[in-house]
Amino acid sequence: MLIKHFPDAPEGQLTALRALMVSTTGLAMVAEGIGLARFVRASRGEGTLDGRGRLRILAGTVEAIVAAVYTDGGMRGARAVIRRLLEPRLAEIALELQSANVKGRLQELVQATNGHTPKYVVVTRDGPVHAERFGVEVRIGDDILGYGEGTGKRAAEQAAARDALASLDR
Repeated sequence: MLIKHFPDAPEGQLTALRALMVSTTGLAMVAEGIGLARFVRASRGEGTLDGRGRLRILAGTVEAIVAAVYTDGGMRGARAVIRRLLEPRLAEIALELQSANVKGRLQELVQATNGHTPKYVVVTRDGPVHAERFGVEVRIGDDILGYGEGTGKRAAEQAAARDALASLDR
């Protein structure tokens, strides 16, 4: 499916796309997208985890559905279900991969230019625990290359890397 939709993508990119697509988070997003979460029952103990195991449970549910279809309808049925569940996410996953690679692109550029590795430093942190916002600077030594904000450190780091790449292009 990935080769069909991204025929010119190199093998490494296809591997990264596949990993994003079938990751716990990726499959949990599929479950959310089709409204599967409302049908999943969790034990009382799981309920006390405050959602920490939720992604794993949703991803496992999607895997179980594919396995059940395979058991009942064989490979043809399983492929059809996989296509219906995952194809709608292809464009979104390609964007996720592109934004995830921004830190790698910055690192390659900086290391090629001056041999150093960028360092990401959290400089602000606020908001409730479930929606905490971070402000991150990307630095080389004492020099600030970029700044970014986001819900979660990873999103803020990616925003800082994008900002740094944009400022280096000027």
